[in-house]
Amino acid sequence: MDGSFRRGVGRPGRAALAVGCVGSICVLSLGTGCLFTFPTSNVTGGPDEGADASPNPTGDATRDSTGAERGSSLVDGTPPDVSPVDAVSERVAASPGDDGSDANPCTQDLSYIYTGPFTISFTLKTLQPDTLIALVNQRNVCNLGVFWDIRLYNSLVYVELSDSKTGITSLTSTCPPLNDDNVHEIVVSRAKGGLVTITVDGVPSGSIMAIQSFDQLSPLQIGMDVCTGYNGSTVFHGTLKNVCVRPE
Repeated sequence: MDGSFRRGVGRPGRAALAVGCVGSICVLSLGTGCLFTFPTSNVTGGPDEGADASPNPTGDATRDSTGAERGSSLVDGTPPDVSPVDAVSERVAASPGDDGSDANPCTQDLSYIYTGPFTISFTLKTLQPDTLIALVNQRNVCNLGVFWDIRLYNSLVYVELSDSKTGITSLTSTCPPLNDDNVHEIVVSRAKGGLVTITVDGVPSGSIMAIQSFDQLSPLQIGMDVCTGYNGSTVFHGTLKNVCVRPE
């Protein structure tokens, strides 16, 4: 199983799998004891298909029945180690290459790379249980447009690439879930030719062909995106550091 989904279709590999659907929601068994759900959709695909029935226009974290803030460390009831607002100011670490040591420094922008290769990397640590959580993106519309977006979806890395010609291509990492309060290193890269790969803690965790072309993109956002409060997407709570976005 390569962990990829495109337009809501699972792609089987060697592992046995089973898919069961109720309405527009499907549950996928990888045959490895790991289950997760994904929405079926058309070209606009993924969790961004339609608005959330109960939008949260403020983008604030919601609270559970006990009054605890969702997105906090619910295991021990303590608040998140970094607040959503304060975290943004500390998340973009010094870019590799700022001292001239790297031929491809972190530009924090993929504008005008068209179909070229790129690398996006960061580290995260969270206990946040929400279904869809913003991480890093260059996105200005919560629908079909020209953007890239990386989020956690059911605690797995969820990547979307979009342009007006090709539509949205999405890719989800394989297990294990990442909201375990451990530090995880995430790399999303596109090679020449269009193969996009997710790597989690140094281990390849899904790949798919994605030939979306990027011209002008919105500025980099960290820990939130334009879909926050629109389709169930929430701001990130936890630690998100060492963000590096660069063309190759």
